[in-house]
Amino acid sequence: MTSKIISIILGVLAGIVPIIYVPGIFDFARHPRLFMIQLFLLLGCFLLAIANKPPHISQKIYRPLICWTSWTLLSTLWAINPIESLIQAQRIVIFSLIPLIFCTIRSQNAVKSIYAMACFTGAIVSIIGICQYFGWAFNTLPTVGNPSATFGYRNFAASYLVVLLPATTGFALSEQTHKKIGWGIAAVLMAIFLAYTRTRGAWLGFMVATLIAITALTYLYMRHQIKQPIFQFVKWPMLVVIFAVVCMVGLIPDQMQQTGKFKFDERKTDAVTALSTAFSPSDARGRLIVWQHTLEMVRNNPLVGVGLGSWQYEYPKYDKGDWITNNTAPQRPHNDLLWILSETGVIGLGLFLWLLFVILQMIWQKLKHPTDITTLWMLGIGVGLLAFVGHSFFSFPQERPAPSLIFWMGIGAIANLAYKPNERPLPFRVAYLLAIPLLFCGLILSYHHIQFDKFYLQAHSAWRQQNWQQLLSATNQARQWGPLNYRIYLLKGAAHQQLGQLEEAIASYQNAQQQHPNEGHAALGSAYLANKNYDLALKHLRIEHALYPNAPQVKADLANALLQVGTQHQIQRAYTLAQASYQEALSFQATDPRIYNNLGSVMMAQKNFAQAEIAFLEALKRQPDYARVYHNLGDLYTLQKDTSRAIDAYQQFISKWQGDPQMIEIARKKIIQLTLPQ
Repeated sequence: MTSKIISIILGVLAGIVPIIYVPGIFDFARHPRLFMIQLFLLLGCFLLAIANKPPHISQKIYRPLICWTSWTLLSTLWAINPIESLIQAQRIVIFSLIPLIFCTIRSQNAVKSIYAMACFTGAIVSIIGICQYFGWAFNTLPTVGNPSATFGYRNFAASYLVVLLPATTGFALSEQTHKKIGWGIAAVLMAIFLAYTRTRGAWLGFMVATLIAITALTYLYMRHQIKQPIFQFVKWPMLVVIFAVVCMVGLIPDQMQQTGKFKFDERKTDAVTALSTAFSPSDARGRLIVWQHTLEMVRNNPLVGVGLGSWQYEYPKYDKGDWITNNTAPQRPHNDLLWILSETGVIGLGLFLWLLFVILQMIWQKLKHPTDITTLWMLGIGVGLLAFVGHSFFSFPQERPAPSLIFWMGIGAIANLAYKPNERPLPFRVAYLLAIPLLFCGLILSYHHIQFDKFYLQAHSAWRQQNWQQLLSATNQARQWGPLNYRIYLLKGAAHQQLGQLEEAIASYQNAQQQHPNEGHAALGSAYLANKNYDLALKHLRIEHALYPNAPQVKADLANALLQVGTQHQIQRAYTLAQASYQEALSFQATDPRIYNNLGSVMMAQKNFAQAEIAFLEALKRQPDYARVYHNLGDLYTLQKDTSRAIDAYQQFISKWQGDPQMIEIARKKIIQLTLPQ
């Protein structure tokens, strides 16, 4: 009875987790899905803990799983940010429990039923994604990049599809009744949707995993002369036709009505272009730079890593401004294996690979001695696991709940199907008892994160609109649910600074640095500068410059500070530094009007009026309503005693400015001053 209830719990999770989302919060899919997984696992662990005869699991799976989980949780002790480490630890607890619970199912039909539910949901989300691709429906679902179905971003959808599609195919091939059609339709829909996501890392992971499976089967057939090939009832011509149809349908161009913030770029305009540019160095999207610096981090912490959840806090020391900018700060290395290696060291990655090796060994043994249709099930699930790991080389699917759920269910399913009754079983009642309070605490944390994300989204919206009072209110409300993201303090500090509350701004920036010691120095330096605390301002701006010596904006910030507070020698050096930094920035951001504006300001300070005017006009050419440039032009023409053009520039500023009203009053006073008799 307990085993049947556990199979229902897992089936429900497989069916509902991929379609759960909560609109109106920052990460509308991740924490709601984690909450649901924790809730059902809590019920499952409670049932297993009170069962009269607790089920047993195979020794082969528990050793590497428990060792990897224990070491990963232990790494929280040397993590930089204990809050982020705790958030990541709850994720590890959740997904390491799934195989331990899955292994308690003793019915092969129950395993099939769980995957039937997963595949049904996979077909549903694929239909949604395909409809989005052609602009037919579901255009109001929240997303940052369609076609994403209910996942919020197409790459996250691809992570889910790539681990589930091979398993679906395995069940379809093994089915000998009319149900084969249902499994087959689900697989085809998932394959089409996967093609429409244009996610090359997922494609590559799927193709490599499939090639490995074909190579293994060919080797076994040729070397061991297996007499009962497991594909004897597969209609190969039909399979080839289906593959060809999927490829042809995948070439149809999109007609999306809503693309989201990140639409397809010119290198993904169609499936052929996306595939042909997959190995272009320019399409690495900065990954090669991040991987290189991550390996430097690994060399400095090879054995135990920097601690769970600490990559994003340690990485800035290695980046030096090569990838991080004032608009971009990666939170993970876009490579899950490097992520594990950097945070838990060689030991952590070795234990994870040990777990994968044990699972692959189980599949290999089953392939060498195929006895029933479960061989095809295991093969399909195994290919999905390999495809997931392959995709992990280019992305971070381990962070997303839906694909991770299917991945860890796959590990549990393979261990379940490979279980032999003559194995010495091990009871795990104690593990389930210990999991109950951990899951309960995780449930509370996920709920707090959902509430936090509601106000965090409001804070982002207020920040973009430069509504500082609303930003301050939203950050205060978010903070009531816990300091779950250091960025809330940066936003809070920005609101205080814009409202002239400099002491409060400094305190907020300092709170941010308690969580992230390598972030926020520029903001803190600017607040100290505005507060006329010049020594601390230069201190933090120099720390920022030491962290990002290659970042033009950081050089410019330091130069501007030196222009205000430095000695004559420092001021001359600052002019040179600022001008060089902005010209360097223009070499790769030539369309950014802010850089032209800043360059013009430096030229004007050097009394190079002609070049300053050229820079300001270039800024306006790129953004005609850029109000601040008109104010700077007014100052420039005033210095040149060109009164009429100065007044006109200030009036243009007044008509276009939408920020602090005090700036308009300042401009009006300048106009009045210009109209007074000299």
